[in-house]
Amino acid sequence: MEHADPIDAGQGDVERLTSSQTDFRRELGLFDGINVVIGNSIGSGIFIAPAVVAATILPQTGGIHLLVWLVGGLLALTGALSYAELGALMPRAGGHYVYLREGIGDLGGFLYGWTILLVIASGSIAFVSITFVTYLSYFVPMSPWLIKSIAIATILGLTGVNYVGVKAGSVVLNVFTGLKVIALVVLIVAGLLFASLHREYFLPLIPEGTELNLVWVSTFMFALVSALFTYGGWQNIGFIAGEMKNPRRNLPISLIIGVAIVIVIYMLTNMVYINVLGVPAMAGSQLVASDTMEGLWGRLGGSFVALLIMISSFGITNAIIMVSPRVYYAMSKDGLFLPQLACVHPRFKTPHIALVFQAVWASVIVLASETFQQIMNYVVFMDWLFLALAVYCIYVLRKKYPDAPRPYRAWGYPATPALFILLSMVVVVNTLMRAPLESGIGTAIVLSGLPFYYGMKSRLRRQANK
Repeated sequence: MEHADPIDAGQGDVERLTSSQTDFRRELGLFDGINVVIGNSIGSGIFIAPAVVAATILPQTGGIHLLVWLVGGLLALTGALSYAELGALMPRAGGHYVYLREGIGDLGGFLYGWTILLVIASGSIAFVSITFVTYLSYFVPMSPWLIKSIAIATILGLTGVNYVGVKAGSVVLNVFTGLKVIALVVLIVAGLLFASLHREYFLPLIPEGTELNLVWVSTFMFALVSALFTYGGWQNIGFIAGEMKNPRRNLPISLIIGVAIVIVIYMLTNMVYINVLGVPAMAGSQLVASDTMEGLWGRLGGSFVALLIMISSFGITNAIIMVSPRVYYAMSKDGLFLPQLACVHPRFKTPHIALVFQAVWASVIVLASETFQQIMNYVVFMDWLFLALAVYCIYVLRKKYPDAPRPYRAWGYPATPALFILLSMVVVVNTLMRAPLESGIGTAIVLSGLPFYYGMKSRLRRQANK
């Protein structure tokens, strides 16, 4: 589908852009929206990534470690404050794909959707479901084959729940998001009540003699990548904008409140890790959350963390299954992907074929998880490039459609979106420089969608000429 040149944008284009018509049922309220943001953000990362950050930063002090997580949280918040304008302007299924399509063109939107389907969403579903069953085996020993079998059964079962309605999926989402927030609060309170305060683990923020040069900045930014991946997922609320009640109001509020809650939880959780273990010990830990709780409660603490990771993994598996098919639906409805994925179930009003398609591909990834893990690692940094491009679309669309109704305008515009774009690109460029081979492979995987894209565009032209 082609889009009007900016100077030609008229009233009809504005109505098309801002239309809230949807093929789905608007059944999700503000509480559901906040849980979508939290549920798509908090997964297993907060139990693993702090050790990666601790091993990367120099010097290994609590102050610098917390600074990484604070900067990551503020970057996520600036993104949410900006991204909310796009969601309120275009409250339709597909979210991020729609924003890129309208702002920079079909190709940008397609490559994002292609990457989400091929690797990021489907891969995340596969690996988080495996994480869920792996920690289940902490209580019930299982063979590797049985772990994969139950992971696939989990994917298929949660797909079935979301197949019969977005409300059913949101009930599961709300329950498990609530459980993991409660469990994390227990971890935080336990760390505050049962551990002595070790101020020396936190101060000074930057020890004397530390050289704040370009090497230090590059190392800090590389550590920031792990924190950003852990904060990521808040943008997925845009995928289900077509199913939210009063999305022009509820989507921005959900983003801001949800991201703020995640920042508070992550900062307090990292404070507990540091206070119990210290950053050098965190850097050498394979399971930093387990080591922290075992230090507080012994074997009971380790069991608690295993249960917490199970809850978080199951919840985020459902969250990703619930929202991602709306991207494939939107791409297919535009004629840029398999037309069958644009079908909406006549009774349940869900993108049922897209849900099944995603489940099948995620199950294949489960079976090939050993080889696919590295592929996913190569590609994930591209998610922040697409986020930066989406936020850039705010500037494009304000120029292209200056009179379009904007119920929410990006707070701090134009500085806030610019800051988010700048820092996101610094992270992307730094990743390219620190891991050029891996980044190059990831870029090639994203660009592998080009033949499919041009094939679909050619098909559309042939249909238009008939």
